[in-house]
Amino acid sequence: MISYPKQRTGFARAAAFTLLEVIMALAIAGIIAAATVPFMFNAVDPVDTAAEDLRTLSRALRSEALLSGEPKAMVVSLSGLNIKGGERVAKVPEGWSLEIRRTGETRFRKPLKGEIWEFNGEGICEPIVLRMVGDGRTYEVAFDPLTALEPPESLP
Repeated sequence: MISYPKQRTGFARAAAFTLLEVIMALAIAGIIAAATVPFMFNAVDPVDTAAEDLRTLSRALRSEALLSGEPKAMVVSLSGLNIKGGERVAKVPEGWSLEIRRTGETRFRKPLKGEIWEFNGEGICEPIVLRMVGDGRTYEVAFDPLTALEPPESLP
């Protein structure tokens, strides 16, 4: 007796991916790659790092003034901020310079030689705005007199 294989009726589904499935897989891979590549190459803007150093140093000096009850001061220069005595420094990136605008001033200017930014014993400071200038860009950091933090951009 001769047997013949059964023939399938209709179309059989091939074991392959559809175009939609391939596109979705590529889109997910692209999103993951876009999110991880900067971390793999340490793509951190040195200006962002310098701005965070300025913020951290100002908060630290405010805390020291509050804890000791005595005034504490920083020297503002073209290259950054440093606590009087030179223990800690926040420098701007190479090729950049620092400008300052104090209360009552309408324009930014270069810091004067030995210019001081002081926190009194209650941790209150003069509100200032520091601006880093370089590479055709500017980056401003403003400081609130009570908190030594950047004031909120807008209040609800």
